[in-house]
Amino acid sequence: MPSPPIERGKPSPGLIAHVLTAKYCDHLPLYRQSEIYAREGIDLARSTMADWVGKASALLAPLIAALRNHVFAGDRLHGDDTPVPVLEPGRSRTKTGRLWTYVRDATRRHRRSATSTASTARAIIRVRTLALCRLQGAL
Repeated sequence: MPSPPIERGKPSPGLIAHVLTAKYCDHLPLYRQSEIYAREGIDLARSTMADWVGKASALLAPLIAALRNHVFAGDRLHGDDTPVPVLEPGRSRTKTGRLWTYVRDATRRHRRSATSTASTARAIIRVRTLALCRLQGAL
């Protein structure tokens, strides 16, 4: 039997993928996912899912590194800088984060993108998962 993706954890790879896809592709916050699971009689705390998201981002790091290396190895590179509001923890206001997206100019068959951010560590985790979501159709 293969080892679980999260040590000492019970979530299957499918459940982790579902939580990540709902969070980053469907824009469903963890507290709302927790409420949805509660309606089905499943007690799944937001803090537990947040821990899974953090650990899954560490598992995705090699994929993100390979993608970044591939994108930056292109002959031409196209970039976009987008300001993003980021909620400051403990305060009721937002600050401006930056989201940079880079696209390698290559044949259509090899076109990929990589994303980076200059915000908090949590935003880096989000960016890594968003990159995976964008690649789902390409891999």
